[in-house]
Amino acid sequence: MDHRRFALLFIAPILFVSASVMLTRICRYPIEKMVSANEFETLDADALTAAPTQPVYDPRLTACCISDADKLRAQLGEECSVVIHPPFVIGGDFSNEELRRWYHRTIHPATRAMQDEYLAHLPTRTIRLLLFRNSDSYDHYCETLFGDRYLSVYGYYRPVERTVMVNVGTGSGSLVHELTHALMDQDFSSAPPWLQEGLASLHEQAVVLRKQDQLQLCGRVNWRLPRLRQAMLEGRLEPIQSLFTSESLLNEQEALNYARARYFCLYLQSRGVLSLFYQSFRDWGYTQDPTGRKTLQEIFGEKAYGNLHHDFSKWLRELDTDAYST
Repeated sequence: MDHRRFALLFIAPILFVSASVMLTRICRYPIEKMVSANEFETLDADALTAAPTQPVYDPRLTACCISDADKLRAQLGEECSVVIHPPFVIGGDFSNEELRRWYHRTIHPATRAMQDEYLAHLPTRTIRLLLFRNSDSYDHYCETLFGDRYLSVYGYYRPVERTVMVNVGTGSGSLVHELTHALMDQDFSSAPPWLQEGLASLHEQAVVLRKQDQLQLCGRVNWRLPRLRQAMLEGRLEPIQSLFTSESLLNEQEALNYARARYFCLYLQSRGVLSLFYQSFRDWGYTQDPTGRKTLQEIFGEKAYGNLHHDFSKWLRELDTDAYST
């Protein structure tokens, strides 16, 4: 074999891999520039101070948080900080003061509202919330900690490690989306995909309000609505009942599936039955009703359930975006 042929066989694979990596990055950057912000707000400044007594966690959970925080500091390195607010161990490329501010302004009010509205079981195991300033640091730590690459630019939840990874540069709502997954994992882990993603996506653009003696996470219109309305105009919006039988939302219609799940949860909230549905489905419905269909029939009645897609579509067309804006 001559030297030129050997060099070609040796160098060509390296060039191919390098070109593939560069092409992947080039194709990805325009997507990041198009990212829509997810925003979470607490409009009632007195809501938290007037809220009921905070939940009391098992002292053993606090000890686990302290132990896990020590491990996390070693994993993240000196450029990151770690603070403890049981059941959470919160880390990222922020100062201790900034991480505590994230807890008090976002994590705590969202968690309290979830506990008031939905959760029957307080977390009994540590939950890691890892917050990063921008895509660069988020990508770096996703790969460094878990070998994860080219995942959602917003964030994701790793249930085995009970760890949230989030790019808070995309907005505080991205954190609340993933926080919802982590809290549901210890309260209703068997929830079907449409409810898991529907509720989490609802909370990515939401506001905490005080309703009588409870806090409530009220969903608002966000960037997913135009895609949903366009599908409806083009006759591509399948009956909402078909959503309940979906084993996964991750297919060629992923973006539309997420939009349908989110806005159906907002529809249920607008009808005043979302928390009732969640609790009933979790407590007595799931073993006999793995999709939630029977629970919805119980809540709405047979006739109304039969007209559910028509009513949902009508609500979607008439949705007052101003009334649902923060």
